[in-house]
Amino acid sequence: MIKYMAEIQKLLNDAVEMQIGSGIAAAWGSLDELSRGKFQSSFAGSVSHFSHEGIDANSIFDLASLTKILATTSLFMRLVEQGKVDLDSQYPGKPFTFKQLLTHSSGLPAWKPFYETMISKFDGAGEMVNVSISERKKYFYELVNQVPLENKPGEKIVYSDLGFLLLSQYVETLESGKYFCDWVKEQVWSGIKDCTLHFRPFVSRASDPISLPSGIAATENCPWRGLLQGEVHDDNCWSMGGVSGHAGVFGSLMDVVAWIRALVTGEIVSVATLEKFTKMTTDTLGSRRAIGFDVPGLDGLGSTADVFSLNGTIGHLGFTGTSLWIDLDEGKFAILLTNRVHPSREDQRIRQLRRVFHQVAFHG
Repeated sequence: MIKYMAEIQKLLNDAVEMQIGSGIAAAWGSLDELSRGKFQSSFAGSVSHFSHEGIDANSIFDLASLTKILATTSLFMRLVEQGKVDLDSQYPGKPFTFKQLLTHSSGLPAWKPFYETMISKFDGAGEMVNVSISERKKYFYELVNQVPLENKPGEKIVYSDLGFLLLSQYVETLESGKYFCDWVKEQVWSGIKDCTLHFRPFVSRASDPISLPSGIAATENCPWRGLLQGEVHDDNCWSMGGVSGHAGVFGSLMDVVAWIRALVTGEIVSVATLEKFTKMTTDTLGSRRAIGFDVPGLDGLGSTADVFSLNGTIGHLGFTGTSLWIDLDEGKFAILLTNRVHPSREDQRIRQLRRVFHQVAFHG
């Protein structure tokens, strides 16, 4: 794999030149070497199209839906292992199980623009940022819980942000005053060496509660929020305060590397628990998910191309241009972090870049 370094660097440089985002961080290698702290990495570009600050191993990206595995699935693996959650039990007051939420087979729709209702409720985006997070979250979850099912639970796999929103809501009922982000930090991230994964809750523009660190990749030039940098890109997550089960996690390439190493070496959960969560669920149309994880499509047309094993690979994609895949059967992994939505979410060339990156990294 080391012999392909030059080809990877050219690929990333060309992608930046074509403005598939302003910056890219990539890592790949064998899981055996990763367990000893060894892997290959490559970087290109800068934190924004308006900056000369280069991307490196510690540059921070909005990891988007990687949140679903870095935070939510990791936490639920811990809770299952501790006997605090039974995957086959019903979600309180709902017709679906925790497993169906985690496998996107609950019957919930894929997405709803809750942020639009939130903005209207709180008299505009400018006013909403000054409303307390607790008040925003209360109203937001009311909206989520009013959404009717589109399919019978267990009937069909439909990738759904709503399911993971309900998972984070449930966690906050387990202990009074303890928030989802606290659970994730205490149960998962605090036990991982050299891991600084984090949420960036946004409370108020006026009080500026979060200092903007150097080295954070910009995302979209939003028509109503302006250029986003250090503020969650996902509109629904932003409207509820920046912390949720489906989006909101920020971190660097080194943070994601550290999480993968901890996952595959048994530091997060036991091998038996991880094996339980990698079991496939398949619907009548042939769509597949593991428990909490995405898996390669059987048609070979997805981002994993023909590089990763069909039944031993888990991972996820993120809307901002992030991805990670772990092949437990063949013992390899790949991470590609970009800000492909900078400055616009309309650019879809990340799909081809992911495929080519994986092919070059492992086949040349």
